[in-house]
Amino acid sequence: MNILAWNCRGLARPAEIRTLRALVRDHQPDVVFLAETKMTDAQVKKMLYNLGFPFLVSVPPVNTAGGLCLAWHNGMEIEVTVSNTFLINALVFSSPSSVPWMFTGVYGPPYWQSKTVFLAHLDVIANSFLGPWVCMGDFNCINSQTDKSGGRPFACSSSGGIGELMDTNGLIDPGFSGYRFTWSNRRSGRGQQVARPFKFQAMWTRDESSFLVVEHAWKSYCFGSPAFCLCFRIKASRRALSSWNRDFFGNNKVKIAALKTSIAAVQRAEASVSNLELDSNLQVDLDECLKREESLWRQNSWIQWLGDGDRNTKFFHLSSVIRGRRNSIDLLKGANGQWLSNRSEIGHCFIDYFRDLFSSSNPTFPVDLEGLIPNCISADDNFSLCAIPDYTEIRDVLFQMGSFKAPGPDMSVLFYKHYWHIVKRDMISTVRGFFCRRTCTTLIDLNTLAKIYGKV
Repeated sequence: MNILAWNCRGLARPAEIRTLRALVRDHQPDVVFLAETKMTDAQVKKMLYNLGFPFLVSVPPVNTAGGLCLAWHNGMEIEVTVSNTFLINALVFSSPSSVPWMFTGVYGPPYWQSKTVFLAHLDVIANSFLGPWVCMGDFNCINSQTDKSGGRPFACSSSGGIGELMDTNGLIDPGFSGYRFTWSNRRSGRGQQVARPFKFQAMWTRDESSFLVVEHAWKSYCFGSPAFCLCFRIKASRRALSSWNRDFFGNNKVKIAALKTSIAAVQRAEASVSNLELDSNLQVDLDECLKREESLWRQNSWIQWLGDGDRNTKFFHLSSVIRGRRNSIDLLKGANGQWLSNRSEIGHCFIDYFRDLFSSSNPTFPVDLEGLIPNCISADDNFSLCAIPDYTEIRDVLFQMGSFKAPGPDMSVLFYKHYWHIVKRDMISTVRGFFCRRTCTTLIDLNTLAKIYGKV
């Protein structure tokens, strides 16, 4: 007996219909289970009947999502016992006829809150039948890190309990055919969802323990050129800060929500000296978390990081709209003193103005063109410009740069400013080494110190 289970993700498209016909022709299944048909019962029934499956049970989609279908050939003895949005369960009394067995075709809910209820329902179905059980389809669950690619790392809590269901009922995964990952955002290159790039967060500087983290990471042993050591220690700091943020600093939004809940509980309790003191301490902690959140939003408002991953979000779309309205020209005073509001008239006014500005009649050119450009740089100025910058000059240039500017893809200028007493030795050696050798090692991102080099 052959069973075909396929998450078609919509059968209304001609390409999917041709694929289904080819699968039926090549594998000659006796039973077909389809998930995410996204078609009405009448449409599914007509299509499967034309493919040689006169018997079927279908579950219509919810709006344009979901839809299930279980179809079988003439001569198969099948009794459907349960059918709902996420599964179709049936008892099979043929192939072999002597041993009835149970088949469940599933399309699990995509939302985490519903996964536990769905898997608990599957467990009830499994306990209702003592014979063999075959479960096929798309569970929308992952059981290990190998079941996903990109996005956040796998956590046992996100599985919904699929592993426990398999262990409890003795289910065995026989494998599959086709592409390993059933869902993709259908993007390529930078559009793929992979691990988000590291970015130094300004709110980390409000926690004094971050100094110890950076200082310990910066003491990592390294042998090589100053630029190599700087790059090596930046990477070490990046890894250390990531671990510290995950294990110690935590999610600031979660902290704010927890503090608000605690404050509300304390304020509802009976008034006492201890409760008043606890409420005061919680208010101080909440104020600090709100300051950190404000620092985060202020940092994210800088569009310089837009190309490094923070794109296509509501916040940045709104920022672009506000910036566009601020820079728009709604009224322009023309040459005759009349105010223009039409965009076409404003455009022609600009063109006429600059055409008149850069046009000339009967132009004459002096013979001594070189004499028109004065010599502004003296010998002393030239010596100063060619000299290797000292400690004070490098530090002044760095501290004149905007704190939220990003000379590299990870650390902002604020990192070098805030931890200057830790990083200054490697920074100065790298910059001075560049001016001495006039080369930059390929081991370090050329963008990392480009602005510092240029300003110095």
